[in-house]
Amino acid sequence: MHDFTYKMSFTSFHCSGTSETQVFDEQSPSENDYLAEVCQEWESTALKVNGDVRVALIRIGVVLGKDGGALAKMIPLFKMFAGGPISSGKQWFSWIHLDDIVNLIYEALINPSYEGELLTLISPKRNLLKF
Repeated sequence: MHDFTYKMSFTSFHCSGTSETQVFDEQSPSENDYLAEVCQEWESTALKVNGDVRVALIRIGVVLGKDGGALAKMIPLFKMFAGGPISSGKQWFSWIHLDDIVNLIYEALINPSYEGELLTLISPKRNLLKF
């Protein structure tokens, strides 16, 4: 059995909702769909940890990187002219670079001030047409 001193719980930024015009942050109300309910339940369960364990709740978008993440899977489609905007292309595309998420997770591990915090790790707002 291991004695853990820190726990990170990862969920999707989708929990906050989707819109072509509205901007969401950590204080935005959650959506009323299945994925948002799963995120809420996951986060509330993570906070029920016993003992002296620090907990950080982390919401992430799509992870992109030249040599990894979702971009590596998408590039071949674009090279075959099979990629492009999804739907109208006006919806937000919440993403984070692979290097940034690794650095932010490391910071959350070593910095005790992240206890109980909800961290949203995504890029500045971009829609698919501007991406």
